[in-house]
Amino acid sequence: MTEKLSPKSRTWIDNWHPEHNRFWESKGKFIARRNLIWSIVAEHIGFSVWLIWSIVATKLPQAGFHYTTDQLFQLVALPGLIGSLLRFPYTFAVTAFGGRNWTIFSAAVLVIPTIALSYFVTQPDTPFWLMLLVAATAGLGGGNFASSMANISFFFPDRMKGWALGLNAAGGNIGVSSVQLLTPILMTLGVINLYQAVPIGGVYLQNAGLMWLVPIVIAVLGAPLRAPASGIKSRSSGASTPGSCPTSTSGRSARSSVTRLRFRCCSRHNFRR
Repeated sequence: MTEKLSPKSRTWIDNWHPEHNRFWESKGKFIARRNLIWSIVAEHIGFSVWLIWSIVATKLPQAGFHYTTDQLFQLVALPGLIGSLLRFPYTFAVTAFGGRNWTIFSAAVLVIPTIALSYFVTQPDTPFWLMLLVAATAGLGGGNFASSMANISFFFPDRMKGWALGLNAAGGNIGVSSVQLLTPILMTLGVINLYQAVPIGGVYLQNAGLMWLVPIVIAVLGAPLRAPASGIKSRSSGASTPGSCPTSTSGRSARSSVTRLRFRCCSRHNFRR
């Protein structure tokens, strides 16, 4: 059994059968794992950008910013709040725009907080309200977790979903450690800004944003490699012929089987990668 592309569009897959062993071993697992790899990359960068102000805020007084301690804490806290709220729309964006398309978009918009940070940390006269707005844009990285998890869960069979979601979540959360370990080190290197910047207080504070531009580009370019098609129109749990409703299931509960059968035959929702 192989995936069948829609005759109306070469970007849709009519059937997806991760529970069918023959389909999974021949093609399914390669597509699913490729999606997982690039999902981890994008999510990792998202987490890194999300937490970047936890490092930058501590260096602002050294760079000549006269913010109070409470204001510095607000610069750290606001991205967390924005990222948490964005997880609601990001969850539904996968089914609305497609997992692959949304990964490209969600990774690309991370240039906003990184470039904004790189510029405004060199302007000590920046008013606090404007710097707070710049910090808020880092919350865009926090939404990536929700869309990434929602997308990956669809590609793997039930027996492997825990493994796939665990790797996906872990790969993203490691971004917290990456940004806190690498940023202080790379802020001392002039090569990150091609020696075009002047160190402020002994560090290149703008490097905290510039250092993520290349990884973001890699994530954006790698997202189209996730799969040969951008959408999945239906998914079945048991053996069946493409385009027909499954007539039997194996090793699954009756309730799960009925749910999947109803989804595949009757659902009006289109799922995209």
